[in-house]
Amino acid sequence: MPSGLPDAMHLHRFFVPSEWLQHDRISLDGQVAHQLSRVLRLKPGDEIELLDNSGAAWRVQLLEVSPRQCLADRLRCHYPDTEPPVPLILYQGLPGGRKLDLVLQKSTELGATRIVPVLASRSVKAERPEAGGGRLERWRRIVQEAAEQSGRARLPEVSDIVTLDRAIQDIDAGDLCLVGALDDNVPGIRDVLESHHLPAAVRIFVGPEGGFDDDELALLRSGRVVSVSLGRRILRTETAGLAMLTVVGYALGEMSTKGADASL
Repeated sequence: MPSGLPDAMHLHRFFVPSEWLQHDRISLDGQVAHQLSRVLRLKPGDEIELLDNSGAAWRVQLLEVSPRQCLADRLRCHYPDTEPPVPLILYQGLPGGRKLDLVLQKSTELGATRIVPVLASRSVKAERPEAGGGRLERWRRIVQEAAEQSGRARLPEVSDIVTLDRAIQDIDAGDLCLVGALDDNVPGIRDVLESHHLPAAVRIFVGPEGGFDDDELALLRSGRVVSVSLGRRILRTETAGLAMLTVVGYALGEMSTKGADASL
């Protein structure tokens, strides 16, 4: 099947339960119907894309539009080529305020396949695990909206808060694991990427405001996480992970329409 359609980027996209897509005549209700009718004010005859997180995208044409229910006909299916060649996992040290919302949104746009908030020693107290009802659902809504807007056919996984020790247990042989550092004696991220062939996965660790402390950095080193420099300027925590995702994505061929190279 073709990997994309010429005008697909102009369509509104919605992730929906897979059971909604089992028949040629599709019924859309709830928040999707409200969005189509009240917010976007679409009309019968308009086309949208529906995704079920399988990698497939269904082009459908609206037949009836109302706030309670919309009906649509399936037209055709395609498989957008929007995912990185290897998993990109971002371990984000919990920042203060709503900075994590920005990280979730932008890292989804940049191709992260999993986002893991990490409780570090310098994480803001208000963001610690006891703070929260409903946060995971809100974080997943942010990721879904960003995935729909950016044309992804799969949703990044969003984990609830974990400790750094627990995060390091995820590391497998063949993974390339990086943490940004301010030390003058660490290699640049570009040099590290150029010295590696295509890994099984890339895991990016970013500290909270103030960074990881010395004990946490020692723990990361014990888990085969490589410290890298991000350049001559100091980046905020909400910027550092996004910068690393961008550089890694470029090395993987993510900035090209021709697909990924065989090596970093």
